[in-house]
Amino acid sequence: MTRAIMRASGLLVLVAVAGVAVRAGAARADDPVAVIGKSFEGIKRTVLDNGMTCLIKEDHSAPVVSVQIWIRTGSIHEDENLGAGLSHYVEHMIFKGTARRKVSDITRDIDNAGGSINAYTSLDRTVIYADLPSESWKVGVDVLSDAVMNSVFPEEEWAREKEVILREIAMNRDSPERVVDKLLWSTAFTEHPYKYPVIGLEELFRQMNREELMGYFRRRYQPDNMVAVVVGDIAASAVQAELERVLSVFKRTPARPVVLKEEPPQLGARYVSRTGKYNVTRVEVGFHGVALTDDDMPAMDVPAAVVGRGASARLVRELRDRQRVILEIGAWSYTPAYPGLFGVSMVCEPGVEKTALEALRAEIRSWMKGGFSTAEVEKAVKMAISSEIGGLQTMGGQANSIGSGEVLCRDPKFAVGYLRRLSKVGPADLAAVARKYLQSENETVAVLSPAGAGETAVAGEGSKGIASVRKHTLSNGVTLLTREDHRIPFVYVFAGAMGGQLAETDANAGISGMMAQLLTRGAGGMTADGISAAVESMGASIGPISGRNSFGLSGRCLSSDQDTFMDLFSKCLCRPSFPEREIEMQRGIQLASIERQYEQPMFLAQQALGAIIHTNHPYRRSDLGTIGSVKSVTRDDLVAWHSSYVVA
Repeated sequence: MTRAIMRASGLLVLVAVAGVAVRAGAARADDPVAVIGKSFEGIKRTVLDNGMTCLIKEDHSAPVVSVQIWIRTGSIHEDENLGAGLSHYVEHMIFKGTARRKVSDITRDIDNAGGSINAYTSLDRTVIYADLPSESWKVGVDVLSDAVMNSVFPEEEWAREKEVILREIAMNRDSPERVVDKLLWSTAFTEHPYKYPVIGLEELFRQMNREELMGYFRRRYQPDNMVAVVVGDIAASAVQAELERVLSVFKRTPARPVVLKEEPPQLGARYVSRTGKYNVTRVEVGFHGVALTDDDMPAMDVPAAVVGRGASARLVRELRDRQRVILEIGAWSYTPAYPGLFGVSMVCEPGVEKTALEALRAEIRSWMKGGFSTAEVEKAVKMAISSEIGGLQTMGGQANSIGSGEVLCRDPKFAVGYLRRLSKVGPADLAAVARKYLQSENETVAVLSPAGAGETAVAGEGSKGIASVRKHTLSNGVTLLTREDHRIPFVYVFAGAMGGQLAETDANAGISGMMAQLLTRGAGGMTADGISAAVESMGASIGPISGRNSFGLSGRCLSSDQDTFMDLFSKCLCRPSFPEREIEMQRGIQLASIERQYEQPMFLAQQALGAIIHTNHPYRRSDLGTIGSVKSVTRDDLVAWHSSYVVA
């Protein structure tokens, strides 16, 4: 890590430079792709006797490790239960208990180690992962391997999570963005499983029982269908030995191949529309594109950046700023394991979608004629390379890249080859892929618009269907702001108090964030697990907020649960119990987060700049505090801080 400070004409510039040290004969430091390529040469790849692939990479730049397990299964692999959302269901259940651990033990073991754990499901993969301090890497390996090998899907948890997912499906129906996205994919794809949402279709999901879920889990979550990835400040040989010890007992069973229907070529334009209680029109335009391994993939990524990303992008300048036919616009290229979509997303005023579509089509015709300049292509390529390399700065980002390359392409170094191909894309390549993929017969349009011109979502609430904000002052002096909006059955709540980083000193820096995190970790006679269970049973959310000048809680629930939720919310805000066990867990988490900051060059630059600009002002510090200040905070300090700042 090197840092340079340059002064000229009163302008102060701090530059933080991070990367792989360049030795004589090594890759040039000004060639980021070559530097990343050298870094990826250190990946150790082995395959266990049970078929499980293990990928290990040492990176000693920060005392952090990322442990990930990738499963080659997603919503497209659900076979006879296609469209039921079983992969997403498994994601919800995989941390709900094993033969060795109760439902709360899995996350608690990771929390106690100072780490975090999570999972996600996509069309073609499921990933569970944990980021921890490097000395706790064995905990990450043990917990994740236990989850994939020994999950038991307890009956009571299975039933509870089914209700949670049903609420999630209901929430998706109330999200205009998700509705129009589902319209696009279900219309563009007629045979391939991409036509089904990852979460599943409600009518199919409701039919699933625990036995079907367990059967799917046993079929797909097998060692020869998995990849374990460990990246960080570790010794590769020690990690390899531990993976072999822990995972070799995972017995594989006969695999049943999943046959996916191929999507036939689209021979004519498709159009689908839906109306509802919306105030603006949303338009999604999609074209069948390429898969991750396709030769044209890099050239499809670049035009998305040229035409639709940033204030200077073509579509923004032309359709929004000059012609003023749209309110928002963006372009994207989604390239999963099988051919995905290249798309443009637009928001416009009701009644002008036809004009907006014609303007977009005129733009696309100009792309086919080669109307891209070298300068804008080079700019887009640099943006794409910067984005890819930026994701590799953290241990989790590196593990994600390695795992994705192995699972989807059988190449853990796929990112390096992709970056090399990306750097060679030129204007002629963009025109060629536009002519090849963006033809009118390959177009699918999905439109989500208001039910009628001038029609409001809720009668009597103004032209936009939303009431004005009302201000109240309660008898104890608390200011209450309310606004009615009956378009969707949600209640959103935010409670904020002055304080935060601005109120802290060097001695207690980070106490606001610690206190805010602990508000939901025991309150009003309820334990942290009790609060979590109550929130999840309502399909609600509640979380802490802490910043430079304030802190508080925010939350969301269904309107029908408003009274119950507000009672719980007020307990957390006003009556936290600050259990010693939870304090020590949060202390470990916060200390690990402080350590992780130092692998981010931008953070180092901001800290150095802040120390000069703010001098003795609290803003010069990180809002997480310092190692010393966080270690010194006691329960009495937290109680006193809460009593001083959570006041009417």
